[in-house]
Amino acid sequence: MPSLKWIQKLRPVYVKGDRSKSVLFDACMLAKELNKLEEKERWKIIIKVWVEMLSYAASHCRPETHAQQV
Repeated sequence: MPSLKWIQKLRPVYVKGDRSKSVLFDACMLAKELNKLEEKERWKIIIKVWVEMLSYAASHCRPETHAQQV
């Protein structure tokens, strides 16, 4: 698996052209910023994001679909 440093040296335009919409580069930048935080603070942020994502998903799908996925 490539390291964050290796990926950060690349620019999306060199990998997929000027139409690149890959989240890989944004994810690497986010990981870099999260790694700057203390572990406890980092986990608080990650937990809040997951709760928000799960809440959004649960409120935007039918109950039957949600029950099947759980």
